[in-house]
Amino acid sequence: MTARHSVVRFPSTLPLDGPWKIAAGDDPAWSQSGFDDSAWKAAVVPLRWEDDALPDYDGIAWYRLRFNIPAEALERWSDQPVAILLGAVDDADETFLNGQKIGQGGSFPPEKQTAWETLRIYEFDRKLLQGENVLAVRVGDWMGNGGIWRGPVAIGPADQLRALVSEAQ
Repeated sequence: MTARHSVVRFPSTLPLDGPWKIAAGDDPAWSQSGFDDSAWKAAVVPLRWEDDALPDYDGIAWYRLRFNIPAEALERWSDQPVAILLGAVDDADETFLNGQKIGQGGSFPPEKQTAWETLRIYEFDRKLLQGENVLAVRVGDWMGNGGIWRGPVAIGPADQLRALVSEAQ
């Protein structure tokens, strides 16, 4: 198991770490919010998938998380730009919020470029937020460890998440 780092969080950000869903394989339909992931395995985020749900696995897998944002959090965020802080992903990711792609780190075949140490912050149009939200992350691991392996993982005002990244590095 990797060591978990405790990070001081800003009061306006909401943590997204903890139990997610995961499945090995690759299907573009898995990015859609209406996809039924009830049969998927549970996975801890952040943690290397080899230490959890996908031991000895190299390839592509998807993570999914369903979450709600309390009305008081939306009020605190007012008109500030909103982002998702995904932590570090080994090796590459494509990240979708409610079926819309909001960011990518590294690249998938045929280019295969790793960004395994880079913390991801993906700013998005707050109109994408719904009552229940689905965050779907396509992850490619080419060798060694894989997955969303290092936090922090959160949603909130983009400037506060950038400050969290500065603290974490």
